[in-house]
Amino acid sequence: MPPIRSLAYRTDLFCLGARSQVVEREGYRVLRSPDHPGFFWGNLLLFERAPRIGDDVRWVKCFETEFADSPEVRHRTFGWDDPEGAPGSAQAFVARGYALEVSRTLCAKSIHAPPKVLEELEVRPLVSDADWSAATENQLVCRDDEVQEQQHRDFKVRRMAEHRSMAEAGMGHGYGAFLDGRLVADLGIYHDGDVARYQQVATHPDFRRRGVCGTLVHRAGQHTLDTTPTSRLVMCAELGAPPERIYRSIGFEPVEVQAGLCWWPRPV
Repeated sequence: MPPIRSLAYRTDLFCLGARSQVVEREGYRVLRSPDHPGFFWGNLLLFERAPRIGDDVRWVKCFETEFADSPEVRHRTFGWDDPEGAPGSAQAFVARGYALEVSRTLCAKSIHAPPKVLEELEVRPLVSDADWSAATENQLVCRDDEVQEQQHRDFKVRRMAEHRSMAEAGMGHGYGAFLDGRLVADLGIYHDGDVARYQQVATHPDFRRRGVCGTLVHRAGQHTLDTTPTSRLVMCAELGAPPERIYRSIGFEPVEVQAGLCWWPRPV
């Protein structure tokens, strides 16, 4: 198969962790996270093109076949390798209960401080058990109301463990933002060669709109540029949402659009 064109999906792959698996098929790739079956975007089919008429049946059959040996994978997730994020016939999936996920891919080779800097914020890599525990709890507090609490906890605990393993393997860092010794925001930046990808930017609800996010994103990104072979920082953000505006304010520029579809069991 040809190399993946989408910068977002390409960087998604190396952020899945060392135990992730990629299998190439005719027209698509199978991405697996064996240790994390509930990870929607870690167990998916990545197609070479946007969905067409009838793919809401064909793609689902492919997914069921590929994950037939993994009954614990209860969701269905599809991506397509189009840097422009063309939706194709995605609405046929939406009519079947799928969520269409669209985000902007942003990139920067250099960054600068945001308009609003919180000078007293301490930003540093997570190093201890206490650091990683505090970051995990922060991620849990930032849960989307649409996601069940236990489902979210299972996901975040495993995902943070994977990120810690990546950091300890020299693939990047988790970063915490601290005020008076309390972690109030965190994120991860993991790299492969000269490209580094931000992961899971989360600011505690009680500390938003104070410059925490912009200060953390800037200082963590600068630390990555200064201490690794990275020459390009990459992140994804919901189109037009406040985080995108924050990222652009420190030097990130839009380069692509990423699209995908996901269905998961909802409580009755």
